[in-house]
Amino acid sequence: MSSKGGCTMQARHEFGKALWQKTMRPRLLQDAEWGLNSILDWLEWTQSSDIASDVFKRLYGEGPYANAPVRIGNDTYSITPRNLVGLPAGFTKDGRGLLALDAAGFGSIEIGTLVPAPQPGNLKPRFFVEYRETEDLLISVNRFGFNCEEGVEGAVQRVQKIWRERGEDAIKATLIWSFGPNKATMERYEETRDLRLIAIDIAYALLRMMPVLRRKDAISFNVASPNTPGLRFLFERFGELLELIMDNVGAVARISSKPVPPCIITLSPDMSDEQMRHVAIATAQHRQVIALRAFNTTIDEKIRAAYGIQEIGGVSGDPLEELTYTKLKVLNHILQEESLEIDVIAVGGITQPQLAVDRLSIALGKRVKAVQVLSGLFKDGFSLVSEIQEAVAKT
Repeated sequence: MSSKGGCTMQARHEFGKALWQKTMRPRLLQDAEWGLNSILDWLEWTQSSDIASDVFKRLYGEGPYANAPVRIGNDTYSITPRNLVGLPAGFTKDGRGLLALDAAGFGSIEIGTLVPAPQPGNLKPRFFVEYRETEDLLISVNRFGFNCEEGVEGAVQRVQKIWRERGEDAIKATLIWSFGPNKATMERYEETRDLRLIAIDIAYALLRMMPVLRRKDAISFNVASPNTPGLRFLFERFGELLELIMDNVGAVARISSKPVPPCIITLSPDMSDEQMRHVAIATAQHRQVIALRAFNTTIDEKIRAAYGIQEIGGVSGDPLEELTYTKLKVLNHILQEESLEIDVIAVGGITQPQLAVDRLSIALGKRVKAVQVLSGLFKDGFSLVSEIQEAVAKT
C-alpha cells in the first residue's frame, strides 16, 4: 500500500517507531514525568509550526483508515469519533498538545483527569516507566493523584484559545473531558459520607467546561483511580452517586443552555464481578451514559509480584493485558446476561495492534466499539495509532 511521496505505510510505521525509540522513549525511562512533559512540549512546538505540523501529520496521521467513523451510544445519546482508536486520560492532563494529537490520527482524545480546584497531586517521584528489552515488555506505574495544578481552568483556556483562533473544526477528534473530585473533597466525604460533596465538585468543573463543549464531545467520570484515597470505595455506592451526578449534569446543562452531554464511566480491573454487575446495571438506567471504559490501572498484588514491581501505584502497560482481557470477557457476559444496552471502550495493556483486534473481536460480542491506547504509545510512539486502524480494517 502506497502513500504520498511513494513511501509505503509499513516504512512509515518502522521509521516512526525507530524515531520514538531513539528520542522519546529514553526520556521516559530516564525520568518518566519529565519525559512525559518533554513529549508534551514537543507536541506544543510541533503544532506551533506549519512545517513541523505538516511533517508530523505525514509521518503519523495520514493513514488510510484514519476516517472510519464509529458510533458509540444509544438512540438518544451518542458520539461518533472519526475512528475507533482513542487516547485515554493521563497523557494530556491539562489539554496541552491537542492539535498535534489530533494530527496523529486519534478518533478521540481524553483530557484530564481534571478537578475543579487546582491541586498538586501526590509527591514526586510518582510516575515510572520501565522497558525490558529482552521481553519487549513495557511497565508503567503511576501515583499521580489527579495532579491538576491549574484545575479545570487551564484546560478550558487552552481549548478556548484554539476555538477562538482556528475555529471548532480545528480538532477533528472527539474530545472527552474526564473529571474527578479534589482530594480535599474526598477527605470531607470520608468524614461526612455525604455523596453530594463529590457530585457538586464535578458539577462545578462541568459548569466551567460547558461553554467549550461541542455537540460531538463527551464527558467522563473517573472514580476508578487507585491514587486518590477512598475513591475506589465509591463503587460500593455507585448507584446513589451516579443519580446525584446525572441530576447535576442536567442542571448544569440547563444553566448553560446546552444539551446534556453523553457520559462515559471508567471501571477498575480490580473490581469484583459483582461490583461490575452493580455498576453496569446502575449506568444502564441512565441513557446519558453511553459507554463503560474498561479498564484503567491495577494494584493487583499477584501482578506486582509476577513482574517484580516495587513502586506503589497503578500498574499499566504489558502486565495489564491478560487481566483486562479476562475482565472484559466477564463484563461482556454481564451485559449480555442482564440485557444491558451500553457500549464498551476497551483500554489497558493494548501495546500492539493484535491486542486491539482481540478486544474488538466477535468473541467478545458487539458491545466493544473502540479502544484506547497509552502505554503502547510510551513503548513505540504514535505509529501505533494507524497500525491499529489498519489491523482492525483488515480483519
